Amino acid sequence: ITVENKTLDDQVLIKRDGLPTYNFANVVDDHLMGITHVVRGSEYLSSSPKYNLLYQGFGWDIPKYVHCSPVMRDAQHKMSKRHGDPSYEDLIAQGYLTDAVINYVALLGWSPGGEQEIFTMDELKDIFICSEVVLSADEPADGAFTETETGIAVKVDAMQGTKCDRCWYVKNDCTDLGEGQNLCSRCMNIVKASFPEILA
Repeated sequence: ITVENKTLDDQVLIKRDGLPTYNFANVVDDHLMGITHVVRGSEYLSSSPKYNLLYQGFGWDIPKYVHCSPVMRDAQHKMSKRHGDPSYEDLIAQGYLTDAVINYVALLGWSPGGEQEIFTMDELKDIFICSEVVLSADEPADGAFTETETGIAVKVDAMQGTKCDRCWYVKNDCTDLGEGQNLCSRCMNIVKASFPEILA
């Protein structure tokens, strides 16, 4: 994508109170943290030329951008912390496993093919390819997540099992722990190893 400078508005970098604007601080922060790839929603595509001018002005390398379709809460609204949708920290505080959150995010709009559903971070590093991320989909594919009438994200899966409440995957081997709590065998083993007194 090429944008002519004359089409861009002048940027405000420092506000009247002396604090930097978000766009200015974001570029500086990403550079200082050594960010090489930026994966973000397609609604931020229009700000990329302004960011690039800042990187060039400072003589810094411009990161590679990957703009994806937003993760949707429903057909009309994208997920947003402003509207009460959970952040990573919220999910961990609710008891979801870090591995489950990583797998969920990695599989949004992307599939490595095959039958494997759970990946380690090292495996994802080896097989994840940004160019294979699907930009949009009208219908949830088998293995994708969709929203039920109750607002709970469930996995559309040909296995037709029960959704595990910790790793979010639909499994045939879930154990009902009562009060609507279900754990698949993998998560059950993790809980048993970490908290043996709970399932004694």
